[in-house]
Amino acid sequence: MGPHRGQPAAFENGTGRLTIMHRTGSCLRCVTAPGHPFPDGRMSWSPDGTWILARGPERLELIDVASGLILPLGFFRGLLEPAWKPGS
Repeated sequence: MGPHRGQPAAFENGTGRLTIMHRTGSCLRCVTAPGHPFPDGRMSWSPDGTWILARGPERLELIDVASGLILPLGFFRGLLEPAWKPGS
C-alpha cells in the first residue's frame, strides 16, 4: 500500500520483508530483515514519508523506512487498521 502523489509503494514481498518500490517500478529495496511478516498487508505512510505504520504479526508496528528499525506498539495490540491522523 502506498502513500499519495508519487511516493513509493510498500508491500510484504512473500519472504516476510517489507519492500519499497517507486510507482514507476524502479528502486526496489527491502527495508526489514527476512522472517518478520506483515500478514495482512495493512500499512500507512507518515505524512513526511519517513515512517510506515503496519500491522505486524501481533500488533501495530512503526517502521523507520531509512534504517528498517521496527518499534512494536504494544498499547495498540487490539487495533487492526493502521492510519495516521489526518493533518498530522
